[in-house]
Amino acid sequence: MRSLHVDTLAKLKTDHLRAKLLHFDYTPAPVYLTDAPVDIVFDGNTYLGNGMLLGVGDSSQSADIRVSTSTITFDAVDPSMVAILLSNPQHGRAVNISIAILNDDFSVAGLPILMQSMIIDGLPKITDDPSKGKAIIKQKISSEFANWAVKNGRMTTPNNQQKYFPSDTGFDFAAESGKEYPWGRS
Repeated sequence: MRSLHVDTLAKLKTDHLRAKLLHFDYTPAPVYLTDAPVDIVFDGNTYLGNGMLLGVGDSSQSADIRVSTSTITFDAVDPSMVAILLSNPQHGRAVNISIAILNDDFSVAGLPILMQSMIIDGLPKITDDPSKGKAIIKQKISSEFANWAVKNGRMTTPNNQQKYFPSDTGFDFAAESGKEYPWGRS
């Protein structure tokens, strides 16, 4: 069961405003965006309400661990987001999506409600239509469990070794030795 801050609960019982708060753990610096019409300051961070965040795909929650995906849509007319996404690899970086219940002055009532912790999944898709003055970025995000079944590390096979060291033939004759050599032991 989810527990909410008492101020958040109290505000939920009245007419209230709400906003999505997105925290992107981008390299070289995090980015904070909101779909609110104004900037929202919370926990020392300013979530920019500059209209750059156009949409967040549908999400649902359950008690089961599921691998879900969604898409975040950004306005790319301001080239700053394009520069961030294309100048540094962002795959696997964290994205936290929260809902903030707002007071009448657009301050957060209590604490935001964390809805999803996701990771950036792949490269962004950028479309540009100068004739309409429109540019859009679509970024796929997946749940933190998206790659839980992936085999990490390196295999001791000739093909895997030669991906990193093309001229290395050290594993080419390993199968012919007839003996298994445990890694890290003699």
